[in-house]
Amino acid sequence: VAFIDKFGLKVDLLADTSGELCDAYGVWQEKEKNGVRKMGIVRSTFVIDKAGNLAEVMYGVTPEGHAQAMLDFVSAL
Repeated sequence: VAFIDKFGLKVDLLADTSGELCDAYGVWQEKEKNGVRKMGIVRSTFVIDKAGNLAEVMYGVTPEGHAQAMLDFVSAL
């Protein structure tokens, strides 16, 4: 709630503290960095519309420009 308040967000955020959703959504994957392979969360975005349906799914997103792109996308829903 503090994060939502701090940034004045008007959307709900989800935190998967048990890892159950990471498995279900396929974001817990093997990753490689500097030649070292390990399991980790692949930065991903899931937009869920007002009816509860997945409106957009993106895996392996990069932070640069992504927030604005998603704001534009959800504004058009």
